[in-house]
Amino acid sequence: MTSHARSRSDEGFTLTELIVVLGLLGFVLAAIWAASSALIASAQASEAQSVFARDSGEPMRLIARSLMQAVQIENTTDQSIQFRTDRKMDGTGQRVIVTATGNAVRYQEWDVSSGFVNLTVQPRLAMLYSLSSVNVAEGVPLFKYYGSQGERITNHELAPSATRSVVMTLALRAYGSYYETAQTVYLRNRATE
Repeated sequence: MTSHARSRSDEGFTLTELIVVLGLLGFVLAAIWAASSALIASAQASEAQSVFARDSGEPMRLIARSLMQAVQIENTTDQSIQFRTDRKMDGTGQRVIVTATGNAVRYQEWDVSSGFVNLTVQPRLAMLYSLSSVNVAEGVPLFKYYGSQGERITNHELAPSATRSVVMTLALRAYGSYYETAQTVYLRNRATE
């Protein structure tokens, strides 16, 4: 009978070597997991900012452009405003109602006669903006009204005649993040009233 001597290379891995390899593999997997988690969080933050920019930019511009030309404010609340304007600056009037609802900002516009009577029952322009709005849910006023001396007007019966500027604040929630943007609009056509 011949005896075969086994060399160390034929024996396989020792338990210590297996533990070291598994430990290193676990470290590499943990590093990959941390990097991918950071990348996903960054992508979600970027997407939330994109939603915020989309949902706040256009409504704020449209409302500000219309409100700047307001010739008469008809009705105000913290979450809505109704006013008459010449948004197109062509001598034809418009009646505009902007309202914060459960999760959106509703913009409605009617063409009106020289006596400011609506020419149609349905609005000529009706849009929902900011579908991630939380003004109502968070209790953030969409509109705050200020007089000629910069004093805040909280009495909505006085606001239509006394308002000289309006601060619009749009609160949004996107991907769990809360965002707020505000813009002050000075009512140019009301300065001499």
